[in-house]
Amino acid sequence: MNEVIVRKIKGQDVVCTFDIFKGLGYAGHRELKQVIEKNKMAFLSLGKLERSKIIPAFTRGETLQATDGVPRRKQGRPQNGYLLNFRQYMLLVMVAKNSPESLNFKMKIEADFNRMREELSKYNESNPYLDRIRKILLLDAPSEWERIYPDEYYIALMKLYGDKFIDFKNGLPAYCGAITKRWVYDVILPNELRNETLATPGTKRHQWFTEQNGRATLKNHIGTLTMIARTSQSRKEFEARCATQFEGAPLQLSVFL
Repeated sequence: MNEVIVRKIKGQDVVCTFDIFKGLGYAGHRELKQVIEKNKMAFLSLGKLERSKIIPAFTRGETLQATDGVPRRKQGRPQNGYLLNFRQYMLLVMVAKNSPESLNFKMKIEADFNRMREELSKYNESNPYLDRIRKILLLDAPSEWERIYPDEYYIALMKLYGDKFIDFKNGLPAYCGAITKRWVYDVILPNELRNETLATPGTKRHQWFTEQNGRATLKNHIGTLTMIARTSQSRKEFEARCATQFEGAPLQLSVFL
């Protein structure tokens, strides 16, 4: 079963059809798209049908989940999927085929939508600071992939674990992704905005950042983190220095405000 990710994009809670087609009992994404396109006018009556792109892999018949900084290999042509809002998803529940498994899956997605609504309701009042940060740092849709994590970043991180970085061909250890999430994205973004940059099939988190201010902030912070890792004598020292410098205080973005 695919992982269900309900995220906020362009002010709406949405779910991507790439994430749900298997759980709804369809062998391929195209079959689910046909259901939507057959009832397209009904879906459009409930809101714009936003598109989302995915790049499939030839070898496994699924999306390559490359680590940040790793060029994707053996890719097919980008395919279009749909981002469905809550009302469009409920329409899909009615028109899609049913089985005991798919009914459970449909109920799970509905629960995820409701959970997201409850979480966001805590911040339903306009927050000028968050709105400004979102506009400065984040895009409404992911941009084209480009490499922003240099070799030096992974060399410094892996050295702390007694590993040696050679190249990206065989992927990266899982701890590189965990460190990047904790000490890059969770530091740069306020908690309320973190779901807006979650990686989707065919995209990575840094693709959601604006080219000028967003990626400039990322690159500067990556450089700082690389320096801390390079000059730390152990993982414990690295974590302690990061906690002292970053934890409990959001990254200072006043230069952009």
